[in-house]
Amino acid sequence: MPTEIHEAIVRFLFLALYGFVNAKKLGQVYFNGIRLRIRPRKVRLPDIIFLHKDHFHSRHNRVWDGADLVMEVVSEDPKDRKRDYEQKLLDYAEAKVAEYWIVDNERGLVLVHQLDGDRYVVHDEFKRGQQASSVLLEGFGIDVDELFAVADEVPE
Repeated sequence: MPTEIHEAIVRFLFLALYGFVNAKKLGQVYFNGIRLRIRPRKVRLPDIIFLHKDHFHSRHNRVWDGADLVMEVVSEDPKDRKRDYEQKLLDYAEAKVAEYWIVDNERGLVLVHQLDGDRYVVHDEFKRGQQASSVLLEGFGIDVDELFAVADEVPE
């Protein structure tokens, strides 16, 4: 089950990405709940999902058959962390998602992965004091200090 810290980070990311995408009329952004088909009978529910308007043919009411960018906020549980860093990395690459952000509050880190063929390569690692930037969405970035400050506001 998501924690308040997890949801605060997801909300921050969603509002930032939604504001950017909406202002430029680039496509659709949603938070947890849109199913992304990896392959038949295998779906994922990314924390944040973006689909460019040029790819709306992949968008369906019950499940999307593609996405351009997904973001996952890493949970505290070790098995959840492993899933975000390992299994979802493989799954989203299989689904041909162009960009995958792993947002890790525990490490104070944002990892931006870029699809290269059938696997991801790390575009960059961003820490506090830096601006995390997208490869796919030129001009989109997140101040990492501001991002993780929302987690600091949640009581223990």
